[in-house]
Amino acid sequence: MSLVHDAAQITGRRNVTYNLGAGNTLFFPAHSLCDMGQSTYGVGQWDQPCVAATTSVTVNTKAWLDAKGYAHVDFDKHVRFVPTSDPAGLVMLSLSAYGASTLAWLNIAYCTDAQTPSCTDESKSDPSVATVKDPVTGRYMRHVKHFSGYSLTSGLTDDYSM
Repeated sequence: MSLVHDAAQITGRRNVTYNLGAGNTLFFPAHSLCDMGQSTYGVGQWDQPCVAATTSVTVNTKAWLDAKGYAHVDFDKHVRFVPTSDPAGLVMLSLSAYGASTLAWLNIAYCTDAQTPSCTDESKSDPSVATVKDPVTGRYMRHVKHFSGYSLTSGLTDDYSM
């Protein structure tokens, strides 16, 4: 298991990509972060309008590979992102799974907490966050509307344990 701790500085003014280690990245377009003091957070809020943040926010991240080689990432702040239909404005999480490029059923599931994980495939109710797979590179990507944590899983019940 490889564990990487880092701090991501999310700014409202410019595009930024953070390397989470082991080929995993997180891309934040400019003006994509909702102002934490003026926006709501929770199920049913992800597509609600919000005021874009004008200041930067530091989010501490913890990323690791589990015993199966699946990537996991956890964030210390629960934030959400400005809803948009413009692909250039989407926050994107990209996870790599060495040796799993032929496993077509893997997806990136949302997890409420890494310590007591409860992960769900949000694409079952919201196709706009479906995981896109590149079978050549083994890279899995998805649009992220909010976060506290995400895991690469097969969707099988026992895969949601970390």
